[in-house]
Amino acid sequence: MLQASRFLLLVAFAGAACVGDMERKGPAERAPATGVAPAHRSIFAALAGAIEDGDQGMGQALLVRLRLFALSADEERFAKGFEQVLVGRDLVSRLELGLSSEPRGESGRYRLVLTIENLGREELRLHLPPADLSRFRLAVDPEGTERSEYDTRVLRVLSDLELAPRARRELDLFDYTLPIGRFLAVRERWQLYARSGEIYRNDQCFPAANIQIAPCERMRLCELSAEKPVSPEELARLFGAESALETAVLLEHAVRVLPEHTDSAIRGVAPHVERWARTDPERIQSAAPALRWLTHNTQLGGEALAWNQYLKARLKAVEKRAVLDLPPVTPPIPGPISGRDSLYLP
Repeated sequence: MLQASRFLLLVAFAGAACVGDMERKGPAERAPATGVAPAHRSIFAALAGAIEDGDQGMGQALLVRLRLFALSADEERFAKGFEQVLVGRDLVSRLELGLSSEPRGESGRYRLVLTIENLGREELRLHLPPADLSRFRLAVDPEGTERSEYDTRVLRVLSDLELAPRARRELDLFDYTLPIGRFLAVRERWQLYARSGEIYRNDQCFPAANIQIAPCERMRLCELSAEKPVSPEELARLFGAESALETAVLLEHAVRVLPEHTDSAIRGVAPHVERWARTDPERIQSAAPALRWLTHNTQLGGEALAWNQYLKARLKAVEKRAVLDLPPVTPPIPGPISGRDSLYLP
């Protein structure tokens, strides 16, 4: 914010100076053959700041202001470069990309799909370097013991993609299996990270950067746990019971909370965690496996104070988010999984 304010002040100062000069002297003086004229430096600095801050509107306004002056060859080249970046960002903003995991009929088999939608009115072509695909899998048994795997690979699916206007493309990436073995539940999170490249419109090339691809999740429960979803209210009642908290019972209910109800469930159990943290912190150890599964936080153990602080911070962050989404997951060091319980990768 401080940097953006500084650039806005520069723009205001430059704008006032330029208007005053034009009122006193008429048309702007001819620009030097090379370099950036001193009178234009603040506008170029503000333009660079607007682009760095991702402020498209300010960037466009500053470009319009620059075009009022006679620019040197270097200035014109700089302005053209900034314009290319702004146009590229505008074209990228018309794209929506996301991953999805689709069932393949047979139990435990799925297909990973990349969906790309061009919301604009012009045909575009996306050409990016190979992207990094990551998958984090976490399985938990009835006793709360966790096993995890983390895998990355490279995909060239975002290279030379033709995108018709107002059209949607679905690209099948590959089929895979999600085994469950003796575990109570297993889930995975797929994320695709795009590198900067180019986007084309009418055979003109523009830079394409910061392309966001929505991740996807897939969860599989053992047959006994998959029978009936658990409401946030039901889970909260279990957490609030005065009797002993049973790890297996809490976990078996936590894994059956539907993903779209996760935030409500966390909000429901948080007051009980806060109460137990003050009055009987050892009870949180029994609830920790359920809390870890529910929150996707695989870093915390059974420390009551840590859980209380984490839940407060998370709920405060959720209130500020316009769209409820899952927080980023930091994978732990993968643990070994062997035999028929292996969460093997395709």
